[in-house]
Amino acid sequence: IPLAAAGEYHTVALRADGRVEAAGDNRKGQCRVEDRRGIISVACLPEATLCVTSEGRVIIRGGSGQHDKAIEALREVVAIHTCEHRVAALTVDRRVILIP
Repeated sequence: IPLAAAGEYHTVALRADGRVEAAGDNRKGQCRVEDRRGIISVACLPEATLCVTSEGRVIIRGGSGQHDKAIEALREVVAIHTCEHRVAALTVDRRVILIP
């Protein structure tokens, strides 16, 4: 497992083949990731899972709150990281986009 992330009560793992697995609290749907393929990065917010696709889009499972639209609007993302309710996305051209 090349990458793992933890939310408040759930954990997500990115497998080497681009599939994602999750376990834990699924009240907001944050563990509904089994249908995801071609994922290159994952991160967790307290009640959400963020998956970066090989096309550079960010898919949210669960609820991240008021910033869902801003997160889903991100493009050309190659990696994503979170800290509590904040998101930092790294883009193809090495820009860092912060969503507070």
